[in-house]
Amino acid sequence: MEFLQLIFGIPTAAAALDVNLSQVVSIVSGPFLNNLQCYGPACVTTLAQGILEGVQPLIAVIATLILVRAGFVLVYRGSDEELASAKRSVASSITAIVLIFLAPRLVDMFYGGYRVGTPGSAIEDPITHAAILSTELYGFLQWILVLLAAGAVTVIIVSGLRAITSFGNEEGMAQLKRTIAGVIGGIVLLLFTEAIILALGLGGGRPSPGPILARAVDILNSLLLLLTLTAVAVIIYAGIRMILSVGQEETFGAMKNLIVRALIGLAIVLISFVAINFVLLVLVG
Repeated sequence: MEFLQLIFGIPTAAAALDVNLSQVVSIVSGPFLNNLQCYGPACVTTLAQGILEGVQPLIAVIATLILVRAGFVLVYRGSDEELASAKRSVASSITAIVLIFLAPRLVDMFYGGYRVGTPGSAIEDPITHAAILSTELYGFLQWILVLLAAGAVTVIIVSGLRAITSFGNEEGMAQLKRTIAGVIGGIVLLLFTEAIILALGLGGGRPSPGPILARAVDILNSLLLLLTLTAVAVIIYAGIRMILSVGQEETFGAMKNLIVRALIGLAIVLISFVAINFVLLVLVG
C-alpha cells in the first residue's frame, strides 16, 4: 500500500483519514459563517431562517400562478376530471401558502429564536411561546371570516338574482329563503368561534363562560337595535299616513292602532335591552 502511494500518488485509507476535518470545514465555510454572524448551534437556526426567507417569495409566486391557472380551469371547465384537479390545486396552493408563512411562527412556538426569544427558549418559557398559537389562531379565524363574509354576500346576491329571474316561482323564493337562513346561521356560528376558544381557555387564561355570554349579548343587542329602528320607522310611516288620511276614519284608526303596537314593541325592546345587559353584568362582572 505504501508502494502504491509512493509510485502513483494514491492515498491509503489511513492517509486519507489523517486530515483535520474541523480545519477543512473552517476553511470552506468560515467566510460564510462570518457573514451570518453566528457561532455554534445558533448557526442552524440562522441558516434555516435565511433559507426560509429566500424560499417564501418563490413558493408564494408559484402558488399564485397555480391558483390563477386553476381559476381559469374552473371558469372554462372541461371534463369533471379537470374540475376535480383544479379544486385540488386550489386547496394545495392555499395550504402551501399558509404553511410557508406560518413556519416562522411554528419555529418560535416549539423552539424559539426566530423572532421571539432565543434558540431553545421555548423549553424554558413555554407559556410565552404557547401564546403564539392563540395569536395565529385568531389571525387565521379573522382571515376565514373575511373570506366567508365575502362568499356569503355573493351567495345571497346570486340567490336573489335567481329568485328575480324565476318570475314569482315558489321554488325560487323558497330557495332564496333557505339560502339566507343558512348564510345567517353560518355567520352566527363563525361569530361564536372566537368566543368558544376563549371560553375553553385556549386563548390564554382560565376557562370561563364569559366570552360566550358577551358575544351572545352583542348579537342580541344588535338585533334589539334593528328592532328599535324598525319600530321608529313604523311610527313615522303611520304618523304620515294619519296626516294624509284626514276624513278617512278606517285608515286613521288602523294607523293609530299600528302606532300603539309599535310603541308597545319599542317599550318591550328597551326593557329587554336593559334586562339582558343587567344579567350579563351580574354573571360576568
